[in-house]
Amino acid sequence: MKSLPEVPLGGLIQALSFGLFLALWLAIGLHLPRNGYGVDTVGYLAIIAIVNVLGSPHAGRFADRIGAERARIYFCLAQLVGVCILPFAGHNLWLLVIAIIFNTIGGASVDICSRTILFSRAPEIRTRMMTIYIVIMFIGGGISSWLGAATYEYAGWPGISIMAISYALAIMGLSLWGLRFRQSKA
Repeated sequence: MKSLPEVPLGGLIQALSFGLFLALWLAIGLHLPRNGYGVDTVGYLAIIAIVNVLGSPHAGRFADRIGAERARIYFCLAQLVGVCILPFAGHNLWLLVIAIIFNTIGGASVDICSRTILFSRAPEIRTRMMTIYIVIMFIGGGISSWLGAATYEYAGWPGISIMAISYALAIMGLSLWGLRFRQSKA
């Protein structure tokens, strides 16, 4: 993939983003019941994911309008805002809802932008590019699920907050670096 560095880069960005999503929801599932909320509360919070269904078409149009690489930066910023709320959201459901919304919209839209970038390159090998992208994403998700559980057990909600912020900063850094590969608009 030397000629298409966007593939492993996009896969790594999505591995971190998907990993952030999985680690955060795993922590929410562990944290809320330990703090007096039932597992039903976790389920109600998961319903917030409906914003993906409503927001995805808009994210795609936004990426088409300004370029997927630039749009990915804006969505990484939304994800970063969401994780920066987490340290204050451990015992406040309303702040947690806001953090979840920003993370859900940001994370899903980062994926849309990364796929848009890949689909605009080398259509003759699109299937192979997506296979590499998805494999990298799921490896990152698996590692992050384990890391999220270990982090929560070791450091609780503050640890997950630090992990999430670290992931979001890495996602932003990689996305900014990915601007180097932007194709000029014809």
